[in-house]
Amino acid sequence: MLEWGWFPFIWMTQDDRKKIIYFSTRVDKPESVFDEVCTRFQAVAKDRSASWQRLSFFQDHKVFVDKAVEHYFRDDYHQFNSSAVPRIEGIMRRLHLLNQPGSKTEQKTMAEEIVKNHDDYSLLLPAQFRKYLLGFYFRAFNDATGDVPLSRNSVAHGTSLPSDYDFVKASLGLMICDQIFYFLCPTQKGQP
Repeated sequence: MLEWGWFPFIWMTQDDRKKIIYFSTRVDKPESVFDEVCTRFQAVAKDRSASWQRLSFFQDHKVFVDKAVEHYFRDDYHQFNSSAVPRIEGIMRRLHLLNQPGSKTEQKTMAEEIVKNHDDYSLLLPAQFRKYLLGFYFRAFNDATGDVPLSRNSVAHGTSLPSDYDFVKASLGLMICDQIFYFLCPTQKGQP
């Protein structure tokens, strides 16, 4: 599942998770399942993104996130990723610098900061989400070999492929924001 860039996000229904886990044992990606799950997420995405604004970590990026959501609903996934992907890191970076002022901000430490105050047995799956952020969102690329998956790194370095800017990958970007919101939500254990 992680190799496909998927995670059992907290917003998903039990059926969504079961389907993706079931298909993860197969070799071929279940594109129709991904489309179906993303279509269901799209139906709640505006409400979800509005709720993120309750947190200061998101408010600092509100203009960019709101613009990204507009692009998402216009099926303009190139502009969506150009706006949203760096802002996801901005949210993580702000949290890291707030909790560890003066320390070096690295991908590993930003991912760790998101999940650190949650029990391993949380439904948010903190250890797995950290692994997901590092293996999917921050995934490395090698343009010399043509291994250039859509990630924060390929977008920021201008090497991402136009064919990767699609509905499913844009939806995953919003799902990452939503999962981060749940980790940072004040009602969650240990959060300010």
